[in-house]
Amino acid sequence: MALLFSVLFLPGMLSQSAGVDPSVFTQIAYHVQLLAISLPQIVLVAWLPNLVTPGFSVKMGWVRPTKTDVTPAVIGLLAAWAASFALAVIATAIAGPEIAEGSVDWIFDRYELVPLVLVSTLAIGYREEIFYRAYLAHRAEDLGMEPRTLLYAGVVVFGLGHLYQGVGGLVVSMVIGAVFVEVYLRFKSLHGIAIAHALFNFITLMQAGSS
Repeated sequence: MALLFSVLFLPGMLSQSAGVDPSVFTQIAYHVQLLAISLPQIVLVAWLPNLVTPGFSVKMGWVRPTKTDVTPAVIGLLAAWAASFALAVIATAIAGPEIAEGSVDWIFDRYELVPLVLVSTLAIGYREEIFYRAYLAHRAEDLGMEPRTLLYAGVVVFGLGHLYQGVGGLVVSMVIGAVFVEVYLRFKSLHGIAIAHALFNFITLMQAGSS
């Protein structure tokens, strides 16, 4: 568990102080780099636990997608969107509109790259969901723990990984992470929550480009 986290997420968390270029999704080189890093990491999380527990990847949901994955994908997307909207309304009412915004004003104006962006957001969705939800849920079971205990600890770490977006980004990421925890525990669909996560990111970026 510590090894996978160190490979997948720790370097990025430690380098957050360097900031982020809000126009990265308009750069083809960024997408190439993202896919070159993310795809092997996804395969690593799907394969490595099988060395300790044969069949672990199947338990996580690393199987052929089916039409049953559509329902958790739709529910996850709508629930994440509703949660982020509710947070924005509450934060605006309490402290003004600036507190509801992250510190990164994403820029996207190269619509010819939309197919590439969709692939990249899918890679991000699978990379984060296969570890923070699917892997942690079943690793907890192997350790004799209540899955929610480890999953919600993962939600905190997941949120900290988005701290570069400011306090608003931290809180929204944690709440959305909690949404995906509950959707995964209800449906046990890795594909469902990964696709929901990807579409949430994709739509958010497209909205940034149209604003």
